[in-house]
Amino acid sequence: WASNSRVDHSLYFGPQGQIWGVMSPDRVRVFNPLNGNLINDLPMKKWVHRNPSVDPLGVRQFDYDDKSTWINNGGGYWHPNDAEPLPEHLADAFPQFEVGDLLMSYRSLNLIFVVSPRSSEIKWWRMGAWRRQHDPDWQSDGSITVFNNNMHLGTSTIVKIDPKTYE
Repeated sequence: WASNSRVDHSLYFGPQGQIWGVMSPDRVRVFNPLNGNLINDLPMKKWVHRNPSVDPLGVRQFDYDDKSTWINNGGGYWHPNDAEPLPEHLADAFPQFEVGDLLMSYRSLNLIFVVSPRSSEIKWWRMGAWRRQHDPDWQSDGSITVFNNNMHLGTSTIVKIDPKTYE
């Protein structure tokens, strides 16, 4: 099978075998690997509206007195580059999250966050501890590792962060 979806970055094979992909502009889609059928379509702007008190995503809005407009940098509003659901075998290491919660990377905002694909609640986020990052990963010790491109600032690194303490 084939899909016309524009996959910008990595695909992730979820614990139930489904394929998670970051699409442009600014969506996460889940596909059945056997036939390519779309299982779920998650528009990222929905997360902004569902989290008014946690709004790192609103950085890409220009505000007027009566409305806001989105600023598009040509590759989408935030340049998402990874979406990985928390697998069941790592759930005990992350008691603050649920199996299936998505670990997301938004390159243009120097942001990673965890969001529930069911409720659209942003449960955790960190911005600015890396620059133009890619590929955050869940680790068995309860930490998250992030490939820090460190663009225009020197050598790339791997950053390890504890989502409970932010260290």
